[in-house]
Amino acid sequence: MRSGDIVDGRFELESRASTGGMGTIWRARELATNEAVALKVLRDPEHGAERFLSEARILARLEHPCIVRHVGHGLTALGEPYLVMEWLSGEDLATRLARAPLEIDAGLALVRNVADGLAAAHARGIVHRDIKPSNIFLVGRRVDHIKLLDFGIARASTGSTQHTRSSSVLGTPGYMAPEQARGDGVVGPRADVFSLGCVLFECLAGRPAFQGSHPMALLAKLLLEEPPELAVVRPEVSSAVSSLCTRMLSKDPGERPDDGAALVAELSAIGGISSSSSPSVRSMTPSRLSERERRLLSIVAIAGTARGALVEVRRIAEPLGAFVDTLAGGTILMVLPGVGSPGDQVLRAARAALAIQAASSDRTLALVTGRSDLADRLPVGDLVELVALLLDRAREDGRPGVIVDEVTRALLDPRFEVQEHAGHAWLLSEHARGEERRTLLGHPSPFVGRERELTTLMDLLQQEFDEQRAQSVLVTAPAGMGKSRLRQELITKLQGNVPELCLAVGRADAMRSGAAFSVIASALRMLMQIEVGERREVQQEKVSSAVRALLSGEAATRTAPFLGELVGAAFPDERHPLLRSARENAPLMAGRIESAWVEFMRAAARKGPTLLVLEDLHWGDGSSVKLVDTTLRELRDEPFAVVAFARPEVHDLFPRIWAERTHEVRLGPLPRRAAAALVRAALGADVDDVLVTGLVARSEGNAFYLEELVRAFTEGRSSGALPETVLGMVEARLAALPPDVRHFLRAASVYGEAFWPNGVRRLLGGRRPVNVDAALDYAVAREFVARRNSRRFVGEEEYAFRHALLREGAYAMLTERDRALGHGLAGAWLERVGEPDPSVLAMHFERGGQGEKAAYWHARAAQTAMRGNDLQAGVRAVERGLAAGPTDEVATDLWALRARIASASGDYEASLAAAEEALRRTTPGSVAHCIALEGAIGGAMLLGRHDTLQDLSRRVLQTEPAPNALSALARALAPLIAALAASGNGDAFVFLEKLRATMGAGIEVEPSRAGALAYASAMVEKNLGRNPWLSRQHALDAVRSLEQAGERHIVPIVTGMLVGICTDLGAFEEAESWLDRTEARASSMAANVVAAYLAQLRLAQGRFEEAITVSRSVAERVHGKDGNVVSTLGAMTLIEAHIERGDVEEAAARIEATSSRGNLIVSASCAWFRSRVLLARGRPAEAVHVAREALALHRQIGPRGVERVLLTLAEALMAAGETEAAKATLREAADELSAREAAIGDPSYRRHFGERVPGNVRIRRLAGAWLGGPPQ
Repeated sequence: MRSGDIVDGRFELESRASTGGMGTIWRARELATNEAVALKVLRDPEHGAERFLSEARILARLEHPCIVRHVGHGLTALGEPYLVMEWLSGEDLATRLARAPLEIDAGLALVRNVADGLAAAHARGIVHRDIKPSNIFLVGRRVDHIKLLDFGIARASTGSTQHTRSSSVLGTPGYMAPEQARGDGVVGPRADVFSLGCVLFECLAGRPAFQGSHPMALLAKLLLEEPPELAVVRPEVSSAVSSLCTRMLSKDPGERPDDGAALVAELSAIGGISSSSSPSVRSMTPSRLSERERRLLSIVAIAGTARGALVEVRRIAEPLGAFVDTLAGGTILMVLPGVGSPGDQVLRAARAALAIQAASSDRTLALVTGRSDLADRLPVGDLVELVALLLDRAREDGRPGVIVDEVTRALLDPRFEVQEHAGHAWLLSEHARGEERRTLLGHPSPFVGRERELTTLMDLLQQEFDEQRAQSVLVTAPAGMGKSRLRQELITKLQGNVPELCLAVGRADAMRSGAAFSVIASALRMLMQIEVGERREVQQEKVSSAVRALLSGEAATRTAPFLGELVGAAFPDERHPLLRSARENAPLMAGRIESAWVEFMRAAARKGPTLLVLEDLHWGDGSSVKLVDTTLRELRDEPFAVVAFARPEVHDLFPRIWAERTHEVRLGPLPRRAAAALVRAALGADVDDVLVTGLVARSEGNAFYLEELVRAFTEGRSSGALPETVLGMVEARLAALPPDVRHFLRAASVYGEAFWPNGVRRLLGGRRPVNVDAALDYAVAREFVARRNSRRFVGEEEYAFRHALLREGAYAMLTERDRALGHGLAGAWLERVGEPDPSVLAMHFERGGQGEKAAYWHARAAQTAMRGNDLQAGVRAVERGLAAGPTDEVATDLWALRARIASASGDYEASLAAAEEALRRTTPGSVAHCIALEGAIGGAMLLGRHDTLQDLSRRVLQTEPAPNALSALARALAPLIAALAASGNGDAFVFLEKLRATMGAGIEVEPSRAGALAYASAMVEKNLGRNPWLSRQHALDAVRSLEQAGERHIVPIVTGMLVGICTDLGAFEEAESWLDRTEARASSMAANVVAAYLAQLRLAQGRFEEAITVSRSVAERVHGKDGNVVSTLGAMTLIEAHIERGDVEEAAARIEATSSRGNLIVSASCAWFRSRVLLARGRPAEAVHVAREALALHRQIGPRGVERVLLTLAEALMAAGETEAAKATLREAADELSAREAAIGDPSYRRHFGERVPGNVRIRRLAGAWLGGPPQ
């Protein structure tokens, strides 16, 4: 056929519109009416002609505005069936939904129109059977003008004609009703209602109700899974609409509306269809965790079998408690819910599969295992995708049998024979085994595999006790590796070998920010036998008694009250003035507690060897760690020892913990021989070797894993089959608990290893709340959780899982929906009770899908990280905040923070880019605007972007900060002033005045602003002023204020500057001490600043090689080195070091490479360096000329450095024979030096300034030689 042909004398073909598997659709013109029509021609009349003509006859019987209009049908001249319908322009609903979901009102109106069209068909006994988005056409792309298409598989609901066998799949997987998916012989109007429910869900939810990549998987999900409630996916949907959609999607046809007409009536009865008209929508949003669990499932799929097989499969499934259903096409699914251990689960599934296969050897089966949600029905999730793929592979191999997935194979007991074929595993048979010996719980577990480590610890401690020397030992290993067992054995053995041992054991907790001294306090409570809940007087007496046993008189009276403060047994302060004053001063109290603890421990150690054991130090608090460090130092000549047990993360929390006083013992995996001995001791010497080998192999050397495996075996939950992971074993233990207790533990796991009963209640409230108290008592009694002595929140009892793996097991059982809901509810509860760690809140809201709140708290976490100088954590928080979907306001704050953090990290390109983005978004004068200015200034300054810096300078001068933005503006102004001062730019004074004027009276009380002003003042005085002593005072003020303000990322920059200031003063020892105190992250701006001033110090000390090495590194590695003020400082120091060492030619080359950098201080310094090079080359006249140029440039900058240029000019004049001019110039240099010296307020610093700074020493020496005495 071609364009222009006439079909049946009625229609003229115009153009081919589309071609498909069944035939071709043409755009044609009806000759009688001249209307455009769609003419569909069947390509192969021998196949599908009956169905094609059935569609034509059905359409001819239907006439409705929402059904495509039938125009005619018949046969072409070649005998090909054709069908003519009205021509439609627009798009189908599938195309529209691919762009975005529909508005609620529009989606409901569309579904109502489709239902109206279906009502007309149903009234005539016709069932469409293929309702889906691609068969709903939007005329003119309007959702309010639809046409229902493709009645190709429609049939009369009461007729006898069938076009396929009942077991065939008729419809589209993902939209067909369950009765269609099963291939039921009779499918009525309610099947169309189900399909339209799928369309409604997709229109409003933005995703299909049932999703899968394999047709069989979709069919299985139609039978086994319930889609989420529509109001849960899209909360603004009304409860009435959500309820209707749920009924439309019911597996039971009887629960759905009867037909299209009934559906139209229900939609009409709803009335207002958006949530604004439905006050009950709030009730549809879940407020508690559901009873659903994620559990292990196994699925056995039997490919296309005879009908009789279903009876046989159900017979095998019944004793297993398995769920059985069939799919169209004959495939049978058997779903086995998780019961017992994962090994039990797979054992039952494998036996069932082998039994089914044995009944008919030509059958093909697939067996898969994995996790999925459990509720009333048995949703199987992605597992059916996997089972469908395996059946496809088996069909491709053309081999009957049982094909299994990797998880199932790993979980299968060795008794099952598995064979590899074509890259897949096939289950062949099960071999018989003898009865295994059973053992009871409580069998003694020997100490094995850690003998070497125990000996090491014993030798170290015994040696320290014998030599009267304090020592600490840190034992590290991942969770479950046997730290606790080693600790128990060590204590037992020590108490036997050292009868006079004084032992205190402290335990850390898993809270993110533990209370001060919490670990030490727990140790002291144990030593004094203080129990929580005792009367205060009893606790006080125990403290006093313990102290009197070691101290007497005034020492005991002084010590006891402060140890009471430490253990929570507060003494009355009427008779203790020191206690009373300390309670009014937190730093004083901390100092008194430290002194009391050290005095008490010293007394204990002098009485006999004393051991402090600290458990789980990876959860420890900084105050306790610092106090232990102090104790080790103060008791260094006493028989005092500390043994701490921790996970390797302890080094991240406490870098260089206890420094040189610590010996670390790292526990590796338990040796196989030792692990086997443990198993045999627990299960008996005659235990099956296969079982022992399997347990040991699967424990992976982890002692806790191994004990859990043994426990599972002895409790009969493994039947000899071994689990692949401990998580599965923990899940099996949890599964044995009552449902409410499991529900409780799942909710508790949302909070982490620690939780609070009231927080759990928030997750478990609602219409059928769990009895939290009863569930908690049950879990405590069976040692799943334990109460903690300490509290994180006032008035909130705190509990914790007894092991991290128990928590992980409970958490793994949460459904994805419950995880998201639980984290959101937990975040809200923690927010209400005052959780101080913003990263915790951000994590909960992020996992809870509350992006805006998560972004807000990520921004707060980034600020906290900045204050703690943890720049990497700050970057992570910012990136996660931006990814969470923040509001415009929070996004602006995050970009501003990103700029500030990147600048501090040394990533100046990122800093400048982020700052520009933030400035684009912000309101001038706001906090975010000022933070962005700081980042932009830092980036431009350190990249040498002078034009950008000038533009930013103008913007800063024009900025009028909001009252809450004063500190942020101060932080922006300070680096700008520092950069200007370091460049010799007098505008630094202008901006310094701007800073002073902006800060106002609040400068005295706000440490952040005070620190910024002091830092800027120090830089101006250092680079543009005369008085290095005043510069030092400003810098010291800056350090104090910035530390008080928590600006830890800025402090290293100021302490680095103090190194330079002290070098200028000749106070080299103080400069070295500031170097030791400076903590700067490698490659950060602070690290580069410190390195630049270190090079100056080494130069002043005459250590030229070190000065050259360090300054070269700074000059070459810093970003934007051609204009970066830090790299410039390094370049200047490098040149001077070469001159001092006599490398004149190297210095000259570097002067030429550096002098083009373009700021005043570089030009002045390079001119001075040239004059020195010329003088060294024996060209004094030229040196005089260049030195005078250098002097003029220096005087444009300010008085600093003038004396050194005058010195060089005097030496050049003398070499040129101008003696009197040389003396006059030297006298001027001496006077300048005297003026600077007189401004120094401390005699020792004045002496160092004159006698140590190389240039000053030379001025004094020449003055004595040329002028007859030292300068006055």
